[in-house]
Amino acid sequence: MDQQLSNIERIKVVEMKIQQQLNRVQGTIAISNSRKSCTFLLTDDSKPVINIFLTSENGFIEVKKQTDKTSDCTMTLNYSDFIDLFEKPYHSYYLAWQGKIDVKGDRTVMVWFDDLIFSQSRHSGNTQAGQYSALARLFPDPKFQFMNLGFAKETIDFCPIDLWYYSKELLEETIWRKDLDHSEILDVGSGRGGNVGYLARKFKNARVTGLDSCTEAVDFCQKNIIDSHINFTVGDACNLPYNEASFDYIINLESAHCYKHIDRFIQGAYKTLKPGGTLFLTDILKPNKINSMSALFEMIGFQIVEKKDVSDGVVRSIVANRENFKSFLETKKNKMNSWILDNLISSVNQHFQQSLTKKETIYYSWLLQKPTI
Repeated sequence: MDQQLSNIERIKVVEMKIQQQLNRVQGTIAISNSRKSCTFLLTDDSKPVINIFLTSENGFIEVKKQTDKTSDCTMTLNYSDFIDLFEKPYHSYYLAWQGKIDVKGDRTVMVWFDDLIFSQSRHSGNTQAGQYSALARLFPDPKFQFMNLGFAKETIDFCPIDLWYYSKELLEETIWRKDLDHSEILDVGSGRGGNVGYLARKFKNARVTGLDSCTEAVDFCQKNIIDSHINFTVGDACNLPYNEASFDYIINLESAHCYKHIDRFIQGAYKTLKPGGTLFLTDILKPNKINSMSALFEMIGFQIVEKKDVSDGVVRSIVANRENFKSFLETKKNKMNSWILDNLISSVNQHFQQSLTKKETIYYSWLLQKPTI
């Protein structure tokens, strides 16, 4: 009973927030509450109609492009999960990977609903934060610290015992194998903390900060990667929470493609770097984006000191580490996380390899310097 009453109070807050969102499209909302269920009806002549009916056991969200048509998309979930969905950014990923959400029909319509109702709850910086949030919750293994695809040199005649050897090699390629000791280093998009931990161990006189928009990932790092000159912070890559001239080096590895506003991140990095400081950026992107990215860096004020295509080395890494990576994840699977781990294995071992091999995407690295004056 207390939980039900608590949910009713929580749903009132949700009602207010949804109405604020609907003001952007002149929508209306009608909500009826009881101890067992609540019903939302969102209507607007020029926008899709959204009917939300929830009970303590189950419920549905129905989205229609026009009122006189049948549903274009429905999503099934229960009362409590809907409240969690609204209050916790990206919770939909977690629920989906638990099998608690069933979406049918035109998913693009549901994306409209998702953007309308939940957009203000999300960081603007990372469109994939929900995936990392769910991964941190469902797969808390402290050994899983690296998320990048790795890099292998041209001659591969062994499969290293260290599962993350190739991931560390990609980090070395990203920093152009330079000595970063006696410096302030920021890793933006630090994920599960592997880069930060590696840099701190190698450069013992450097201070290394990891920043990520995913609270669960930062919590994971704070529990598992502990060092006196390491710090992990929750923050938005597109609105860096640091003073001007705070860092000597900023590293951004396989992260920028997630950002909605890459220009804001580059501007923030430029501002946050000390004069003469360096931004190391390595990412996967479409081949036709290379020149526009380079132009953006120069427009903001960076000097492009070095640049290179590392795609072949990344593909070699995927091939060399395929079985080790798959075996590691397979041994960690359970009922709760099997879907996400299967998806991760497929993404790395098939999707990324194919797209890079076919040159549909390219893995590119820049060394960018902020002028001293």
